[in-house]
Amino acid sequence: MQDHTHTNDDDYAKIVWGAGPIGQVVGLSERQARHALETGLLDADKHGSRWASSVGRLLAPFRKRRASTADEGRSEVFADDQDQAVVEAKGRIDGALSLLACSI
Repeated sequence: MQDHTHTNDDDYAKIVWGAGPIGQVVGLSERQARHALETGLLDADKHGSRWASSVGRLLAPFRKRRASTADEGRSEVFADDQDQAVVEAKGRIDGALSLLACSI
């Protein structure tokens, strides 16, 4: 699995094709990524039968500064702490997938 936690501006513009490579960007298996794509949890477009997005578009929700809230108990994530943003993003996606699995 590739490590996309340390990327430069050129990397963020790269287009990623397919659920497997998209999953690698956000730390998911191909199956998890396909489910996240089909349910709208990841920002991508479907071109025929293939998914496509840019690295920047996939990671954008996790790079935004978030204010912490007492009821959520989460700390702020800043764009300059990409490692923590990716870890938190993976945790959120895993949590969402777990909730979906329980409801099926």
